[in-house]
Formats: sequence, C-alpha cells, structure tokens
Amino acid sequence: MFEKGLIIGFLLRILVFSSATVYVFYIAGSSIEKTTTSTHLERFKKMELTLHDLGGIKIDLNDYSDKTILINFGGTWCAPCVAEMPFLQEVYEAINDD
Repeated sequence: MFEKGLIIGFLLRILVFSSATVYVFYIAGSSIEKTTTSTHLERFKKMELTLHDLGGIKIDLNDYSDKTILINFGGTWCAPCVAEMPFLQEVYEAINDD
C-alpha cells in the first residue's frame, strides 16, 4: 500500500512537471518575436526579484547580474527534491566561480 502511494505521487509529479513544461513552451512558442540577443538581455535586466535568506537578509538578484543563478524551489519533505540535492551541490561546486 505504501509503495503504491509513492508510485502514484511520483507519477503525479511527473505529470504536473510535464504539463507545466509543455505549457511554458507552448506560450513561449506562440509569442516568439524576431528580436536580437541584446533585446532579450535588456528584458532580462528589467526583471526584479528579491528574496530573503534563512537569516532574513534581503538578496536582490540584480546584484548578481553577471553571475550564473540557479533557483530551485523544493521541500525537505519531498523525496524527489531531497534526492536531487546532491546533484545540485555538484553543479554548484562545478560552477561556483561563475
């Protein structure tokens, strides 16, 4: 019974993720403009996102505009999210200079 619940939960997560991915690509594909790379960079620079770290300190992502940024929203209660954490640590160690 417990294994059946895990399998169903895993399949639901894949379904939701796949649906969201297809939707995003559908929306992006329907509104593709003939623009240059510089236009895309200008649109990206206008994005504003401020987060708070565990200590409550505000982090403005515009301060890291010349860096590689990876934002992962997951939960410690989520088994697949926990399973991907070692991989994300490896990615961080590989590109932390960037």
